[in-house]
Amino acid sequence: MKSLILMDKNIKILHLEDSIRDSELIHSLIESGEIEHDYFLADNEKDFLNILETETIDIILSDYSLPDYNGNDALKVARERYSDIPFLFVSGAMGEDRAIDAMLNGATDYVLKNKLERLVPAINRAIREHKLKITHKQAQDELRESEEKFRSIFDQSPVGSVLVGLDKRLNRCNSAFCNFIGYSENELIGKTISDITHPEDVELGLIEMKHILEREIESLTIENRYVRKDGTIVWGMNSFSLVSDSNNNPLYFLPIIQDITQRKLAEQELLLANKELIYQNNEKEKRAVELTIAKEHAEQSDKLKSAFLANMSHEIRTPMNGILGFAELLKEPDLSGEEQQEYIKVIEKSGARMLNIINDIVDISKIEAGLMKAEIKETNINEKVQYIYTFFKPEAERKKIHFSYFNALPTDKAFVKTDQEKIYAILTNLIKNAIKYTNNGSIEIGYIVERRHALSLLQFYVKDTGIGIPKDRQEAIFERFIQADITDKMARQGAGLGLAIAKAYVELLGGKIWVESEVGKGSTFYFTIPFITEPEPVKKNNFKSLIKSN
Repeated sequence: MKSLILMDKNIKILHLEDSIRDSELIHSLIESGEIEHDYFLADNEKDFLNILETETIDIILSDYSLPDYNGNDALKVARERYSDIPFLFVSGAMGEDRAIDAMLNGATDYVLKNKLERLVPAINRAIREHKLKITHKQAQDELRESEEKFRSIFDQSPVGSVLVGLDKRLNRCNSAFCNFIGYSENELIGKTISDITHPEDVELGLIEMKHILEREIESLTIENRYVRKDGTIVWGMNSFSLVSDSNNNPLYFLPIIQDITQRKLAEQELLLANKELIYQNNEKEKRAVELTIAKEHAEQSDKLKSAFLANMSHEIRTPMNGILGFAELLKEPDLSGEEQQEYIKVIEKSGARMLNIINDIVDISKIEAGLMKAEIKETNINEKVQYIYTFFKPEAERKKIHFSYFNALPTDKAFVKTDQEKIYAILTNLIKNAIKYTNNGSIEIGYIVERRHALSLLQFYVKDTGIGIPKDRQEAIFERFIQADITDKMARQGAGLGLAIAKAYVELLGGKIWVESEVGKGSTFYFTIPFITEPEPVKKNNFKSLIKSN
């Protein structure tokens, strides 16, 4: 029967022993226990230290007394330099008192030479405990890294985010919320929701939080007034949801707050205008109509953004549940190494998904604020297409989808002045969608050169045989706060921002994007960019022919 210790590599055993007979006996016992191992023998201090420095030793066996060296000195060296390595005394010269002293000085265990039947179980036990310690330390390191990643994502979110305990007290606030409310995070921690909410809005908020906690509703969006530190009143559109652990036990409330103060001020101005309306002239009447139109536009925008925020709340809550829930499970003392690694993988996957969502939100925020700029430089389009094809080919092949590409220009002629990172982002978003919504068949990416009078364009395409898009939804998929069909039973995970970002980037580069699709047969997404290269000098004798050709 194989030993209980099964490792990815042989166990490296360093044995400090001056008796050849005893070392052979002990080595034969280890082999009879079927421990897969590499055996290193040292009978003096120099060899002992040299092996420790040159080999990755997993366990040390040591006699207590040697002619020119002492087991206690070896133990001291091991504990000072290699504190994690198990150290077992195997000796006939030490009594129980010395054995106990050795254990107090850091020895893992001891086996008397007249009781060598204990040796293999002692080695098994020491290696097993050592492996569990290392696994636990790795799990703790991974947990710390995951928590730091979550903290970074939370803190850098462009919208106000708060973690509220079940006692309604604020546990953590990001900088966006602190700027909105006018307090520092340290000033907010420990306050209740009621402390910063307008007195007239407190009761409604507490009632709705109670409904969420009792699982009567999954999430909600309400408008609240908040009292800033300086006493001024601000309005927030508050999307509430609940974060739970892996056993569905509630941990925190997660409000995501959007500042809607300016919209509310416009509404108040409209109310006043509707009242100065009976008495004022046509010019003021016109102003009221304009305000009405502006209010309708603002309400429509707020509805779209409210739906967007609710969707973001759901998308962020899902990976956050994974991070916080499995982080709680990692604190269980009796977890096996295999369970710890499984939980860590879930945390890492959830963290990566949350980071992608936050990155998309940041990009949309920059686009909305007009901060997104193009960085134009020379790019080889063929190399970019081939790189993207190589990157996504394994993912397509895992779904048994035939994946191909087409470049219209030879590589030495495929240079164009554009923003290569924006091109990469556009194609990446289109290909991700194609793979996500194609279950069988093929996907093709590529471009052609299109000439319109004196203007040359590169027309890119991503063609798939996926589920297709209904005609009445083909324009909506590119809108920034609208998904093609948020209730569609075919909806996948994701924030639905990729096509909106792609559209903004295409327009930033001077092109346009559109789709041709048929439900059940597939979709082809097209986008164009100007085909701009370095102008070549015009020779005098070719000037007439150049005019004629144009």
